[in-house]
Amino acid sequence: MNKVFTDYILPLPEAGLYYQFGENAFRAGVGLRAFTLILVTIYWPNAFIEADIWKFTLAFQMGGGLFGVFGLANDMQSGKVFLPDLSLWYRIGNSFRLGGGAIGVMLPESTTMGFLYYLGGKFNILFK
Repeated sequence: MNKVFTDYILPLPEAGLYYQFGENAFRAGVGLRAFTLILVTIYWPNAFIEADIWKFTLAFQMGGGLFGVFGLANDMQSGKVFLPDLSLWYRIGNSFRLGGGAIGVMLPESTTMGFLYYLGGKFNILFK
């Protein structure tokens, strides 16, 4: 099973819904982040801080503590699992970004942290 993650590229669609503070070069927000794995979606509470530097956006996210699953299986669990994320995005227009980053998995019983590195594109849509 470990070889699957090192030998293959797996697409992981992501969605986030946030209440955002600030509209200028520095923003923060709280909300919900979700990843879809084939027919199951996993979601958790998440917070972010991001800053615009020239045509790039540097983003830090932290989420976890409570996890829900919906799709073929439906469940909600809590635990001391946290997911830090650091990424850098190139902004194309007002709504689209291309970039990449690393999302980690922090477990209380482990002294090491696992990482998943990613590249992606995302739409950033503000509702006013």
